[in-house]
Amino acid sequence: MTPWSNSNWRVVILTAVVFISLCAPPAAALGSSSSLSLSSSAPTALESGVYQQQNNSTVQHENPDSANQDGNLDAVESYLARILAERLGDSSIQLNQGEYEQARQLVGDDYSKNLEKYIDVAGDTGNERTADRFEETQETQQGYTDTVQNFRQTYDEYQEAKQNGNEQRARELARELNTLAQRSNRQSTQLNESYTALSNQTGADFTDAQESVDEIQQNISTQEQSVLEEEFTPTTLAVDAEPSTISFREPLQVSGQLTTEDGSALADQTIRLETAGRNVTTTTDADGEFSLTYRPTVLPLSTENVTVRYVPEASSIYLGANETVDVSVSQTDATLQVTESPTAVAYGDELTVTGSVAVDDVAVADAPLIVSVGSTPIATTRTTSEGGFQVETTLPANVSAGSQELRVRLSGQDRAVTATPATTPIQIEETPTSLTVDANNSSSRSVTVAGQFQTADGRPLSGHELEFVVDGTLVGTTTTASEGRYRTQLQIPKQQLSGEATAVQITAVYTGERTNLASTRAKTLVTVTTAGNGDVANTFFPGDDSSVLYWIGGGLAVVLLLAGGGLLYLRRTTAEPTQPTDTEDTFATTPDQPDSTLEADQSLLELAQTRVASGETKTAIEAAYEALRARFAAPLGLSSAATHWELYRAYQAQIGEHTTTLREFVERYERATYGRDAPSPDEASEAVSLSSTVLESETRSSSDDD
Repeated sequence: MTPWSNSNWRVVILTAVVFISLCAPPAAALGSSSSLSLSSSAPTALESGVYQQQNNSTVQHENPDSANQDGNLDAVESYLARILAERLGDSSIQLNQGEYEQARQLVGDDYSKNLEKYIDVAGDTGNERTADRFEETQETQQGYTDTVQNFRQTYDEYQEAKQNGNEQRARELARELNTLAQRSNRQSTQLNESYTALSNQTGADFTDAQESVDEIQQNISTQEQSVLEEEFTPTTLAVDAEPSTISFREPLQVSGQLTTEDGSALADQTIRLETAGRNVTTTTDADGEFSLTYRPTVLPLSTENVTVRYVPEASSIYLGANETVDVSVSQTDATLQVTESPTAVAYGDELTVTGSVAVDDVAVADAPLIVSVGSTPIATTRTTSEGGFQVETTLPANVSAGSQELRVRLSGQDRAVTATPATTPIQIEETPTSLTVDANNSSSRSVTVAGQFQTADGRPLSGHELEFVVDGTLVGTTTTASEGRYRTQLQIPKQQLSGEATAVQITAVYTGERTNLASTRAKTLVTVTTAGNGDVANTFFPGDDSSVLYWIGGGLAVVLLLAGGGLLYLRRTTAEPTQPTDTEDTFATTPDQPDSTLEADQSLLELAQTRVASGETKTAIEAAYEALRARFAAPLGLSSAATHWELYRAYQAQIGEHTTTLREFVERYERATYGRDAPSPDEASEAVSLSSTVLESETRSSSDDD
């Protein structure tokens, strides 16, 4: 425990003096029975600021041994960086020794708490990148711990299956070991890169941690190779592809042959072309040969290569193989047109839009589209294999009434296919609304109001902001909940009150700004009974208002005492790194899981699209993420505490399709969830579209021609 310095004792003594001076009753209270009015024209001690805090500067998260009394942020940052670096390094060492729970705890809750402090300090010192690196490394370390433990446990299961003569189970476990080994190799590479970067940024020594990770990987590699040699026959994938520059008009033609190492052809095996937008599969013939055509649509122009991969069944005796094909992408202009759309709609009306996308009469299949009215996205969809599309949705409230433009455009930018958005005029009609407000009489300035907001024909309107006005003064706002109902408390301004009982008219207002809902208002009259100055009469200490001063002063002193003690506690606890405990560590959090009454991924995806339409962009992206979790968490064997990056890595290792698309979505989800600014409607629409692409990839049959 760090000894207290003289300055610490000075804080305690000063706090005690303030407490005694404030708690001493005033002379008037002791020697006179006359009352002292709080509304007297003469200022009281509280009003004149006699008891103002003399020094309001504090230093947070400071180590008393290294930071001076003037608040050396660099020293605080260095101290916290050392704590975080030590925990990362110790976690790798514990993992190497097989102490999995200890390894998790070291980068668990206590690490997160210190990281929060570091982020605060780094924001002032300009080292946000280092804070981001500490956070990324924590996530990687947690995922690596899970992978290593899973590999070792699976290896033990494999050995047991071999001893029991269960060859099929042993082969399945061997393939799982291969997947886990590849994952651990990627994670270990990321960890060592992060260790090096943090060492350069903070001066921390990660030598022992890197040696531990290298030793872990050496053992995993050795065990993996022995298992692969024991269980599988290696294969060779020969691939020819042209042209080197591909486009929608000039698709990629891929051909090749799959054989064993001794040249034997492998028939009826699945070959998959993997790209950043769509995977295409085919099957080898009797000679092990295959061919396929890939016509890019959403492939990014920055793409430098695609992968051709042999994907054996889990029980197959053959080992997978892959080849990378270098390509560049040229952009093609398509024709996007709307063939049917409504001319006028109102809130809640069904809205159907149909159209097509083509290049020189060749259908553009599986192209992601965003439908907007004005600047508000209302739906997303994809073209069919014939290049057509049809959107059926309802008009949300957050589209302004009046003459608008219905707009359909391709989602994403800098992709293989682009098109000028298709537009058509549409009239958005205003919908009449109804608002009620009720309030009970009050004995204080605080008044509770409640009511309901709905359309004139009785449809409830939730999620809309209402304003409350008294004599032209805005006194509060609230947002309607389910069924359009609301309940909130308002503070009536003192200047609106006169005498002990005042009739106050409260007006509830819906402005209807930037919506297609008509503005409306409702009024109610309430009696507010107070003392003559608008405050509640002193009933706690009747006849002796000086006692109020006494207790207010005492209460203020208690607050100061607690604040001083809390500051000293914070200084001491920050100075002493917390030792890991034996309790289970929940090392990652995710947004709340969807309610069990929802129908997993599709319902959540529909919810995401609805939230985009209503302007709740962050909620939309979170719902799209939950749709992915609902679909893949169980098949991937993820716990409820798994992070979004763990979901991505597990998907990448075990499924492999649309990994680039999923990564782009995960990055957008992370920016939406943890960033300062809310995502724009376009960003939310594109994120939902990415989630939809990944979800539909399992159920959508693949064809040779994209």
